[in-house]
Amino acid sequence: MVAAQRLRPKQAKKRGRAP
Repeated sequence: MVAAQRLRPKQAKKRGRAP
């Protein structure tokens, strides 16, 4: 979910989608 990436950058790191 891209929305989750914007709300929680920490979770995005776990998914490996964080820049």
